[in-house]
Amino acid sequence: SMLARELITELIELHEKLKA
Repeated sequence: SMLARELITELIELHEKLKA
């Protein structure tokens, strides 16, 4: 669903921030 895609995108962005 669109919502799931939005959530996954947010998780990826958060993960990238945590790695930096």
